[in-house]
Amino acid sequence: MLLKRVIFHVTKTNEGMWRVAQKGRASLEHLYETRQRAIMEGKALAREQEGKLVIHDEQGAIQRECIYGYACWRPPREA
Repeated sequence: MLLKRVIFHVTKTNEGMWRVAQKGRASLEHLYETRQRAIMEGKALAREQEGKLVIHDEQGAIQRECIYGYACWRPPREA
């Protein structure tokens, strides 16, 4: 049986802020002035709920994924 994990995304807004949002719950969204702060808060939320954190770069591409309780995954670098 597959368990559904709670997924959080760290993304940059059009206004230049960094958002931590839970997938599927628009009401659960937090804004931060720095990317580092958003990542730190996103990690805390994902750890609390044994979920997944997906970190995006400034252009929106996935830079890193962490499933808490497991190692983080990074996309392979292009040559």
